[in-house]
Amino acid sequence: MFDLEIIDSSINGRFYKDKDGNIYPSVTTKTDKVVPKGERFFNWALNQRSKKDADEYKDKRAKQGSNVHEACEELASGAEVDLTNFADRSKKMIQGYENFWNKKNPTIVDLEFTLKSDKYIYAGTADLLAKIPSEDAEYQLIDLKTSSNIYLNHKVQLMMYMQALDEHDIVSLDQASIHILHLKERTNKGYHLKEIEYVPEIVEIFNRLYNHDYFDRSDMEPKFPKSFPDSVKLDKNKGQFAGEEELPF
Repeated sequence: MFDLEIIDSSINGRFYKDKDGNIYPSVTTKTDKVVPKGERFFNWALNQRSKKDADEYKDKRAKQGSNVHEACEELASGAEVDLTNFADRSKKMIQGYENFWNKKNPTIVDLEFTLKSDKYIYAGTADLLAKIPSEDAEYQLIDLKTSSNIYLNHKVQLMMYMQALDEHDIVSLDQASIHILHLKERTNKGYHLKEIEYVPEIVEIFNRLYNHDYFDRSDMEPKFPKSFPDSVKLDKNKGQFAGEEELPF
């Protein structure tokens, strides 16, 4: 919906830049730094053998989640998706998305669209805006999740997307409901569509916390790794090189 450039090569998170050069921290960059994932996540982390093992597992699951997201987006666009190289867990989730589609019969308004908030200074990419006949609201803002559990930061993320839509008069708060589409391989139907309550005070307080702390730390703009030369040589006109000065004995 907005023409935003993604900057994801920084060392302090993902950022977006609009056509006027304004920089916005991503929603997930903000939520990851402020909102705890919850007791279940920390219990899981504490039970891992090492940080390396935990990081490798998280990276593997994140990659699987990205692949599932891409496959679901292609399906919603009308494409046929080849599942040959997908793990069984991912196939089950994609089948869950197919079951959601067949059961809920959504009309797609927009897919994988960028949005921003100038009021709170953030941007992000939402998964799906749709119209579902069985829901009371006119529009449904939906975020896909493939994690084992739904955490508070997932809910805050979705609220912030909704705030951005309302702020720019794209879809108002009274027109839409917000939902997490939790793709779950352990359930028969493979998905759970969970409606999330939009609480404006949470969006307000959360952004005040982040902006108050990270403005001072200059984390409202991307930081990039310092570049180092591939080779180095000393200037012959400065200093003394070995063997150039005679020893006094």
